[in-house]
Amino acid sequence: MNDSDFPYVIEDETVGKSTDKAQVESMLRLMAGYIQKNTSCLFYNYSTGEKFHDVSALDFVPEITMQSLLNDWKYWNGVNHMAFIELSEVLEDQYFSFYVKNNYDFFFKNIPYMQQMFDARVEGAPGHQFFRLDRLDDFGAMASGLFDILDEDPKPVYKEYLQKVTDYIINKQDRLDDGTYCRNRFDYTSLWGDDLYMSVPFLVRAWKYYDDPGFLEDAISQVFYFRRYLYSRYAGVYFHSRILQEEHPGVAI
Repeated sequence: MNDSDFPYVIEDETVGKSTDKAQVESMLRLMAGYIQKNTSCLFYNYSTGEKFHDVSALDFVPEITMQSLLNDWKYWNGVNHMAFIELSEVLEDQYFSFYVKNNYDFFFKNIPYMQQMFDARVEGAPGHQFFRLDRLDDFGAMASGLFDILDEDPKPVYKEYLQKVTDYIINKQDRLDDGTYCRNRFDYTSLWGDDLYMSVPFLVRAWKYYDDPGFLEDAISQVFYFRRYLYSRYAGVYFHSRILQEEHPGVAI
């Protein structure tokens, strides 16, 4: 793989110019195609080269792991999944929603093997965030994508997982006294802009699925809360993070 494999857009070529819908669609399909091409839905033995689509019945072998990070339970893949569902609707092309459904099917089917890896404390093991579940990073985006496919693929295991993480965000997720999502770690309380986009898409989907306005109210409140703590009126930007025990925000914006 080299740099020429990656689709890109030169900003100077687009600023101030009218939108060419055909060009936009072509670029979106190019980027989506790159992601799809590199999503293998395979486990492989890095000692023997043997590949497996289904390892659910295998006993743990240290050399067998997930081949593509695009299949793992990571927030960036959840963002991809939500974008692919939107792309499928806008372009009226089920090819993109099939990608999302196939990814979740592959992951959930192989949970028994990944559970063994997690229990063995394998460094970098796939599914680590799925099993850990102690922050919004661990489920917010991935669960949002899962909500998006429920109408077409209502597997009981998906519904059970969504109920589990819904209970987590209501009853276990760290919050400040005013309700703002935060992270309490090592005697420090921090706020992260990441948690705004991990939470709001999930809350809006939970509101629609469970028909509970409390989720929508929480989503709206989080937008105001995070603006209060992370937005700089002077600079006109949001800071990436803030540690409440310190008198300055994080350096990134």
